[in-house]
Amino acid sequence: MSDWREELRQQLADGGRIAVLGAGSVLCGDDAAGMLVIDYLREQAQEDTALLLCAGSTAPENFTGEIKRFAPQHLLVVDAAYIGREPGAIQIITADAIHGAGFSTHMLPFPLMLDYLRAHLDCSVTVIGVQPRCTDFGADAGAEVTAAARLLAATILELLGKGAAKA
Repeated sequence: MSDWREELRQQLADGGRIAVLGAGSVLCGDDAAGMLVIDYLREQAQEDTALLLCAGSTAPENFTGEIKRFAPQHLLVVDAAYIGREPGAIQIITADAIHGAGFSTHMLPFPLMLDYLRAHLDCSVTVIGVQPRCTDFGADAGAEVTAAARLLAATILELLGKGAAKA
């Protein structure tokens, strides 16, 4: 299995406008992974017209119009995903594997939304999954997923030249 940081570095190497779409429910424990990444990016990122942060929650499809208007060169979609690894593991999920990974709390089926975005955007679309431990309603996000979200946000900022990676 390759290192997600290296894969992400290669995908973002040409720079340009980046949109980050976080998905998941903050009411369901570790399902909040994508939302936590957006929160941490908002805390650490400077105002930047080349970076769009979208807190998609349980209806990330509601941001497709805003993302299309922004016209990014790269779209990163971050969500909790059952990837069969330890809690907090981060993995780039290929288009082929999207249908096999488990995404649970979305109004529109996740693969359908991704197919729509790929068809209507002239940019790369990268899905980043974070393995949850517990997605029970009313649970808080666990330490592993919280740490993974912080690391992922810091890594994105580092790769964009907007900060140093901090765990």
